[in-house]
Amino acid sequence: MQLRVEQLLRVGQPAPPADQVWQLGELRLDPQQLWLGRADGQGQELSRGDLALLQLLCSRAGDVVSRQELGQASGSLVDAQQSRSIDVRLSRLRRLLLELQPGEQMIDTVRGQGYRLTAPVRQLPAGGS
Repeated sequence: MQLRVEQLLRVGQPAPPADQVWQLGELRLDPQQLWLGRADGQGQELSRGDLALLQLLCSRAGDVVSRQELGQASGSLVDAQQSRSIDVRLSRLRRLLLELQPGEQMIDTVRGQGYRLTAPVRQLPAGGS
């Protein structure tokens, strides 16, 4: 029952604009293309769940985002506190971010609270210019 209520509450929340392109350090996140990469074209397509997590972290860059919020953003129907799915997704995103921009850990764990995107983030207009 609680999961159903949470799901219904998520339906009423405004989603980030589909054309909102983000710049994270030297990387670009393009939600329309489900793509994260560098200006030279090297990058990778993201799953919708991974994209949702990264979009939420970008929209709240510098702030701590709880596991519960990340679970809701990714569409998870299980309790984020009990599930390892958020850990797996974040581990995958951290690896990808490090591969694309070596030497810079962009997602910090804030013990007992959640996660924080530490990279400089800015919004770009559609098309990423």
